[in-house]
Amino acid sequence: MNFSYKIGDKKAIFIYEVKGNNEIQEVLINGIKVETSSLENLYRESGVKINRNKVNNLLTKDENIIRIKLV
Repeated sequence: MNFSYKIGDKKAIFIYEVKGNNEIQEVLINGIKVETSSLENLYRESGVKINRNKVNNLLTKDENIIRIKLV
C-alpha cells in the first residue's frame, strides 16, 4: 500500500511492505533506518512513534520515501 502525504512543507510517499501479521519491523526515511518507540493501546496492537526533529532532519528531498516494513 502506498500513499502520498505532506509533512510540513515536505512531500512524502509512504510505502508499506506487509509480509505477515502487521508487526512493525522497521521504518526507513530515504533509506535511513530510524529509531522508533512503541505506542501502547489496550485494545489492539498499535503503531510506533518517531521523534519529530529526526523526521524533519531526514526529509531532505523533493519527494521523500518513508518505508514501513511489517512482518
